[in-house]
Formats: sequence, C-alpha cells, structure tokens
Amino acid sequence: MKKLMVVVLLLIMALSQPARAGKWNVWTYGDNEVVGARIGWDLKEDIEIGFGSIWWPNDKAPQIYNVYGIYQWPDIVEIPNPISLDFLPDTLEGKPYIGAQVGVSIDNDGSFAGPVAGLVLQDIWFVEYQYRSIGNKLEESFNDEHKLVVGIKFEF
Repeated sequence: MKKLMVVVLLLIMALSQPARAGKWNVWTYGDNEVVGARIGWDLKEDIEIGFGSIWWPNDKAPQIYNVYGIYQWPDIVEIPNPISLDFLPDTLEGKPYIGAQVGVSIDNDGSFAGPVAGLVLQDIWFVEYQYRSIGNKLEESFNDEHKLVVGIKFEF
C-alpha cells in the first residue's frame, strides 16, 4: 500500500509538470547513520516544496516519509576555495537556504519536525543542518536531534 501511494504521488507530479513552469530538484544526502532523498519543485524562483524519505542502511529503524519547504536567498555567496590547484576556481559560489521539514513513519507511529538550513555550492553540492524534534517511537532511531548532512542536488 505504501509503495502504491508513492507511485501515485510521483505520477500526479509528473503529469502536472507540463502545465506549469519551473524545474524539478532531486536531493540525495547522508551522514554516518542515514541516507536520504527528496524530490521537489519550484513554486516560485526561490521557493521549493516537495517530499522525501530517510533510510537507515543497517535497518535499525523504519523508513520515514517527509515533506519539506525551503526558501533560497537570491544572493550568491562567494567563498574562497580552500584547495589551491591551478584548474580549480579561486572562489566557490554558494546559495544559502532555510526551510522546514515534517516526517512520519507509517510502520511504528513515529514522527519528527524541525527547521533546516544549508548552502548549495556550485549549484550541485550542498551542506545542510537539520534539527529534528522527535516524537513517539522514533527516539531510539535518532542518536541526536542535530544533524549535519552532505549531498548532491540535481536540477531538471
């Protein structure tokens, strides 16, 4: 049933895409405990909403489904490149963002919510801080409410 719900949501989003302008964004991320992915679309140029999922590779916790929304600042931040090689640029361009996410585990009645903040570097790499206020049975799954994840962002 869960897989059917995910497939139906993906079909609805795919069929609604030609009717609107904007772009799709696919985010994949992880840290030493979890692996996550999310799919979103731009409501406006700087506002994105979507849904995603979090998995634990060692199966110590159930899969979690979440929804999110982020606001990306229109200004680009320039960061000095810490690696000085001739073929790399002297500065890296970054775009900061802030938002929120809400997640739920269908299998064991757990939930979490909290803000996210991050920086997309060179339009592909990102570093993100997540705070998760955990409820119900997910407390044993998360070792810490504060998470720093890194990942890759693709735009379509």
